[in-house]
Amino acid sequence: MHRAQGEGDSADHSYLRYRHRMDLQFYHQQGFEGFFDRNPPADAWFPDPLSRWLFHRLLWNPHIDLKAARADFFKHYYGPAANLMHDLREKIECLMFEKPARKAVDELYTLEEKIDDIMPIVECDDTLATRVKGMQLWIRYCALCKDSEFHEKITHDKEGGRRREEH
Repeated sequence: MHRAQGEGDSADHSYLRYRHRMDLQFYHQQGFEGFFDRNPPADAWFPDPLSRWLFHRLLWNPHIDLKAARADFFKHYYGPAANLMHDLREKIECLMFEKPARKAVDELYTLEEKIDDIMPIVECDDTLATRVKGMQLWIRYCALCKDSEFHEKITHDKEGGRRREEH
C-alpha cells in the first residue's frame, strides 16, 4: 500500500484521515475544483474541531502535510496549552483504535480528568478555556463510545452498553 506523506507516524496514525485525503486527491485528479461545504461524516471522523479543521484544509489542498497541519492547529487553537492538548489527543486516538477492552475504557475516563491539570494554563483566556473544556466533552464522548463498544463486542451485553450511553 502506498503511504502518503506523514502517514504512519505517531502523530498521524488514523487511517481514516489518509483514506479521506486519498479520496480528495482522486477527485482533484479527475478535475473537481471544489465541493459544497459539509461537516465530516459522523461515522468516519470524531466530531471535534481538529477533524473538522483538517477536513476543510484537505478540501483546499488534498496534498497537505498532515503532521505539520496538526501542529499548526494545536499551536493556534490551544495557545500555551498546545503541547499538553496534543499529547492528550494522541493518547485518546491510540486508545480509540485499540480493540475494545476494559483497560482502554478506564484509561479514557481517566484522561478526561487531565483537563483539570490544563485549565490553570488557559483560565485567564475565556476562548482558550472554552476550547479546552470542549476537549473534555470530546474525551467523554470517546469514552462513552469505547465503553459501549466494549459491552457490544466483548461482554455481549447490549443493554449494558445502552445503559452506559444513557447514564
